[in-house]
Amino acid sequence: MSDDLRTTRDYERAAAETIIHLPKLVADEFGLSTSEARRLQMSGAVKLNGCEPQSFDLSATQAGGEHIDGR
Repeated sequence: MSDDLRTTRDYERAAAETIIHLPKLVADEFGLSTSEARRLQMSGAVKLNGCEPQSFDLSATQAGGEHIDGR
C-alpha cells in the first residue's frame, strides 16, 4: 500500500470521527455567542436541511454537505 493511499484513508477516517458542535458553528458564522446560538436552536430557529437538529453535536459525516438555516 502506498503512503499516499494510507494517508488518504487515515484522513477520511479522522474526518468521519470529527464532531461539530452546532451552536459553535452558528455562533461563528452569524457573530453570536454560543449561548445565544444554543437558545436559537432550542427554540427551533436553526434548521439543518429544513429540519430541527435533535442534538447540539453532529458528526462531520452527518453534517457533510448539509444546508444550515437560521431564522
